[in-house]
Amino acid sequence: MNENNYTQLVTAFAEANGFTFYQGAQASPALIRNWVNGTRKIHFVSYGNDSQTASWYFINEGFEHPVSHLGTGIDELTDWLDNVIAPQLP
Repeated sequence: MNENNYTQLVTAFAEANGFTFYQGAQASPALIRNWVNGTRKIHFVSYGNDSQTASWYFINEGFEHPVSHLGTGIDELTDWLDNVIAPQLP
């Protein structure tokens, strides 16, 4: 399965926090990935690989504050994972 900077970052985050990959797809140019950890799920779609301009869509399901967020760039994704998602994990 193809991966890019964005899916690699979210995969590393998910695995480090006990999530298991359960489904992926490619609908060019989008890469779609899903992980699960008990009742929590991460749904992620990456639209490209450019570290500054590619957009992405992140949905967290079953978290204390479930949200969906459309972002742009690897820096915003890193910030999103560190400051919005990580604090909701045990």
